[in-house]
Amino acid sequence: MVGTEKTHGNLTEGEYSELVKAHGKLTSIVVGEDTAEPIWFHFKKPDMKTYSAAAAMYERDPVAASQVFFKNCLVHGDAKYADDVEVLPSIAPLLQQLIQKKTASIKNF
Repeated sequence: MVGTEKTHGNLTEGEYSELVKAHGKLTSIVVGEDTAEPIWFHFKKPDMKTYSAAAAMYERDPVAASQVFFKNCLVHGDAKYADDVEVLPSIAPLLQQLIQKKTASIKNF
């Protein structure tokens, strides 16, 4: 059947395009890619409110900060994994990559 092939993990091209249209550029993360049932997540870039909340708690509680990113940036996937002791630690280091910092420099003229 045309258009039903899963080309973006667990999403068809059409489903993925709709999410991009609604949320902008997405980052997809798969856990257990080498297993019979990989778990796919699709995340949007965090807004400043989410970034601020996660940054404020990161030093005190990095797990809670990761959960803030997970819950607020997830656009497709099962949110229950934000509390999963096996899945969240696998995803947490990758969530920081949702923010791609630009190179900045000072120029004095």
